[in-house]
Parts: sequence; C-alpha cells; structure tokens
Amino acid sequence: MAEHEPAPERPADRNPARPTNRFALASMLLGLLAVLLTVSGCLCPLVWAFTPVGWAVAPVAAVLAMVFGFIARGQFQYADRSAGSRMATSGIVMGGLTVVLSLALLLGSYLGWGVLDWQDVGSPPPQEPTGRHLNDEP
Repeated sequence: MAEHEPAPERPADRNPARPTNRFALASMLLGLLAVLLTVSGCLCPLVWAFTPVGWAVAPVAAVLAMVFGFIARGQFQYADRSAGSRMATSGIVMGGLTVVLSLALLLGSYLGWGVLDWQDVGSPPPQEPTGRHLNDEP
C-alpha cells in the first residue's frame, strides 16, 4: 500500500491574505469622493450654484481622508499586520490635492476669477437697451 503523501504547499498557504486596514480604505474612498465632487464642481459650476452641498462636503471629505490616511500610516509603523499602505497614501494625496484645489477655487471666486458670476445666478438675463430712458415720454 502506498503511503499517503501530503499535498505540496501552495504559495497562498505560506502567505495568508492580510486584512485591509479600515482607516486606509476609508481614507481612499473619502479622497476619491472629495476629488470627484471638486472636479464636478469645476466642470459644471451651475450644478454647485443650485446645490451648494458639494462645497461643504468636498473639503470635509478631503480633510477626513487625510486624517484617516495618517492614522492608518501610523498603525502600519507599529504593527504591520494589515494591508492597505498604498490606499492610505492615495487617500492622503487625493485629500491634499482637493484641499489645495478647493482653496484655489475659493480664492479665485473671491478675487473674481470664477467662471460663474454668483450675483447673476437665479436672476433674469440682462435685457438689451432700447435707447429710451424711464423719464422719457412715449
């Protein structure tokens, strides 16, 4: 009778999958949300003129992405038992870019460099002059 030989080890058995760090995952997803909201506001400012939620959500999501990314990076330094270092880094980068872009947009709109004139939103379009003044008689 032949002896039962153990099955050879597979590479997956030697390196079990490590769980993903939840702070790193949250950092990446919030950074992506912040970038998408900011870019959509740049491409279509009329959407943000009527729904100003994006102006509030994008910077908050960006700051949270950076905070969670730095928390995850700190956890990786003390215990390297979870995966997600690249996710944390991408969240920090996307959050930082969104903060810089949001500040540039805010400064630009304050200085009048904006694409959209915020005073004209919701008002009727200007009418062509007729050549007559209000005090003139018909």
